Amino acid sequence: MTQALSSCSWQFPPQTRFDKVIPKTKFYQQATVNSALQARFVEELEQIIWACKLAPDTVNLPATEAVTEIQVFTLKLKGETLSEEVVAAIDKAIPFPIIFELQRTLGEDRQQLRYLAAYKRKSAADANRWVRSEYLESGWMPATAPRSALPAAINMERLYQALLAGLLPIPARADESMDEAIARLGRLRKLDKQIAALRKKIGTEKQFKRKVELHRELKALQHEQSTLSQTEGAGAS
Repeated sequence: MTQALSSCSWQFPPQTRFDKVIPKTKFYQQATVNSALQARFVEELEQIIWACKLAPDTVNLPATEAVTEIQVFTLKLKGETLSEEVVAAIDKAIPFPIIFELQRTLGEDRQQLRYLAAYKRKSAADANRWVRSEYLESGWMPATAPRSALPAAINMERLYQALLAGLLPIPARADESMDEAIARLGRLRKLDKQIAALRKKIGTEKQFKRKVELHRELKALQHEQSTLSQTEGAGAS
């Protein structure tokens, strides 16, 4: 079973601040946003701010071929939630990895924030095309919660991986690449669904022999789930 959402919060250095408001209409054409999605932009988003630019000249880390810059976008919500399709449309329009900071206000003054990001990288087949993983996310936290300094890193790619690692709902493994961690998370999420469906099936099964078989299947899935959830793989040294 995947773990609870993380509650990381970062303090981006002053020199990285960009703080440029971007009109929603800028994304409509670039991301081919249809009328239904445009309506969600209007209904759910108060403001889009290009908040920070993490780059060699702002964080003093060398670029790599995979990651030259990391952008931080602040999305101010009108209500309590934001459709993932809206986030994905913004992501699609910007040819850089992005960390999204979502901000909302509950009641009169309960301001909260959370982070959202997909592992975004250039396609191996087409360097002009970007591919994204499923979104990783933190839990909602008070906007006044203490913030941590950016993770230590030797280059922009390692910084990006460290930021994403803070959003992973599973424990990190030594020497595991981000691609491997994302694949492990994907398998765990699939196992969560399979186990839930199998438990439901066991609850309604009437035949004893078939029920025994289903329990055997469940035990095998739970064993795989437990192995994938550990900080070290079964074959790790």
